[in-house]
Amino acid sequence: MTYTDEQIARQLEDLLHIIQEERNSANQVLQQAKTIQAQVSQLVERTQSEISLSQDQVSQSANQVLEQAQTIREEVYEFVERRKSEILQVAEQVRNTAQSVQNWRSEIQENRNEVVTTVADIANRETIEKVRQEIETARTQITVAQTRFQQIDSRLPAFGQELQQRLARASELASQIANDKSTVSQLAQQTDDRANQILQVQSVTQQLHQELVSIVNEIGGTQGLEQLRQEYQAVRNSLSETLQANQQLKNEAEQQLNALQRHATITHRRFNEIQELISTMQSALVTQAISQVEEVQRRVQLQEEQVLTQLRTMVAATLTELGGQAGLERLRQELQEGHQVLGEIQRVNQQLQSGIGVSLSKLQDMLQVHSAVQETVSGLETMRSEVSDQALQVRLDREAVQTLRVEVETFSTEVENTKNALVIELRGEIKRLQRELQKLQTQGKTQQNMRNLLFGIAFSTAVLALTLAVVH
Repeated sequence: MTYTDEQIARQLEDLLHIIQEERNSANQVLQQAKTIQAQVSQLVERTQSEISLSQDQVSQSANQVLEQAQTIREEVYEFVERRKSEILQVAEQVRNTAQSVQNWRSEIQENRNEVVTTVADIANRETIEKVRQEIETARTQITVAQTRFQQIDSRLPAFGQELQQRLARASELASQIANDKSTVSQLAQQTDDRANQILQVQSVTQQLHQELVSIVNEIGGTQGLEQLRQEYQAVRNSLSETLQANQQLKNEAEQQLNALQRHATITHRRFNEIQELISTMQSALVTQAISQVEEVQRRVQLQEEQVLTQLRTMVAATLTELGGQAGLERLRQELQEGHQVLGEIQRVNQQLQSGIGVSLSKLQDMLQVHSAVQETVSGLETMRSEVSDQALQVRLDREAVQTLRVEVETFSTEVENTKNALVIELRGEIKRLQRELQKLQTQGKTQQNMRNLLFGIAFSTAVLALTLAVVH
């Protein structure tokens, strides 16, 4: 059975239509890849917006994102496999049709076949060479894209390492603040103990006052009373000095606590800056990766369109200028080259999907690190509130000391109003009271020195840690 050139041309047009449908299918695959990429971007943005929730909610959201990403990858894989099987079926049909056409064209005249074969061989070599050059160019661009992805992957570990270092510094700073908190608690306990000691001294003083009143009522003597007044004046001066020293210690402790609060505020601000830096770098990395993926897809699509255009042009030229078995053989080879290009495109698409999955997992790790930073900041806020409570306690202690001072002054007024004194016993009691006050004063100076030393060490360490964090 012999077919005319018009029938053969119609069949070749049908083949071109099939090739166009396959090209549209490939474009749909690329469009779905873009859609998947947009979905992944939306999932990443949604995950970033939910960072402020609790740790359990973040973990659940991350698991849902991973499951959705896995589902999307499975759907894309199934779709690609289905399209691949359909393309293979169409290719088989094309090969069968080409074989039939080859059998039909074998009945054409021998002279025309020889002339057409010679011309077709020349054109076939040139076309195949062009297609090969296009394929090499596409492979080169794919290699460049893979190199860019590798560069992005190489930058991510360095960023993660730097983030881990900053988290380590933040942990050290948190431990130092915890130590400062413990020191403040110890100092507050020491202040309470000292207040109790002062209350005991006050109780003893009141007992002495009662005994003194009873003795003065029983025994008179202005000379002994004058001497007692002078000695008591010395005791009161000593007690005033002690109270002034205590007041100075309270003021210094309050100043140090205020400085600690300022440093805690600075630390919180630094953590906010680190958090903003992390968000900025994550957005930049995601944007860069998406732009590179879109660029590669756009180039691959352009190359695919160029190859298909060349194939369509070559088939049209073959229909108008050539013919015969050699022309059909060349068409079959060109179709095979086109299928190879589609295979390359599918492979690149799979590589892009795997790269997106790896980037998503790395972003998940960054979100976990970000959650750890949030927990550290929350701990620092708690510590700062506790330090504020300690400062309030110190102020209350200062008010108690002032109240005690008023009571001591009242006692001195009552003693001055007394007109009689007991010289020997009262002098002994006053000397004992002086010794107790000297002991208390010595203990207060020792505690002050220890307090200054501890606060100096704590603040020096905190300032050094903050300086290192700012420098790095």
